[in-house]
Amino acid sequence: MPPILPTDRHSARYKLFVLYCIIVAVMVIVAMTTVLVVVTMVFESRDVCAGYVDDILEPRETRRRLCLDLETLATKNQSNPWKKHGNMPL
Repeated sequence: MPPILPTDRHSARYKLFVLYCIIVAVMVIVAMTTVLVVVTMVFESRDVCAGYVDDILEPRETRRRLCLDLETLATKNQSNPWKKHGNMPL
């Protein structure tokens, strides 16, 4: 539990309190970042092993890859198989 905030802003006790709050904030940020990285690594590895992920793109490669994939989709011809029967009434 943090100490009670001193009222005099020029005292050494106030400066130590501010330093304490900054250290606690940094520790919380580091802990949250570490948890986020570990969770991301676990989910990425699980999804890659299951075949849900084809490729992981670096941010600098995103625009080039997106343009290439859109060009591929623009020229794609998809032919569906002939339907033998229509929808049957229920």
